[in-house]
Amino acid sequence: MDQLLLDLKPFLPGLLTRPWLAQGDPTPKLCRVLERHLELYLRVRPPCRQRLQEEAQWLMVVEYVRALMQKRLVCRSGEERRQLAQQMLQDDQLFREIFHSLEGEGSAPEVNPLALLPVLAEFIHLKDPNMLTLEVSGLAAKYPDISEEHVSVLLEIRGDVSRDIKGAVLDLLEQSAPPLPVGYRPIFTDILVPPSTMAFCLPTAKCA
Repeated sequence: MDQLLLDLKPFLPGLLTRPWLAQGDPTPKLCRVLERHLELYLRVRPPCRQRLQEEAQWLMVVEYVRALMQKRLVCRSGEERRQLAQQMLQDDQLFREIFHSLEGEGSAPEVNPLALLPVLAEFIHLKDPNMLTLEVSGLAAKYPDISEEHVSVLLEIRGDVSRDIKGAVLDLLEQSAPPLPVGYRPIFTDILVPPSTMAFCLPTAKCA
């Protein structure tokens, strides 16, 4: 997995940016890296082969969502929200085609990491911001390790959420945070949200 991440790293900064939104790049390059590594895994005997494939799948989704959390792209209109969600779904489909060999091989993990991308795309594309409280409730039910910081970034990426709605959504998340079920593999726990730069923070100055 360290080698896979090393090979993916040159292309990850291009994800979830405006050039990516317009052209879809660098997703095809990421897919080629994944395909090359999956071909190498075919030389490994089961069940180790399946474990390698599952970990590669998990790694790719974690890095994808980590790129989303960087807020490289904040929507300026409903059309951009639609485009962002659509491009995320297209990327998800490309990843699914690569990992199709996982289907039917052994037991499936408790949380399918690829299932996360369509859920996030739907959250971003939701047309009525007033429905976000209901949407975040479903999101927290599926992924109970999602934090207020993660949801706050998703709301900021939408670009259309008022302070009142954001407060209501985060309050609901705090009140309804379910415990992690037995056997659940946390995914958001692996995705740190970059600290926000506060407008009132002043640079450190040396005393004369």
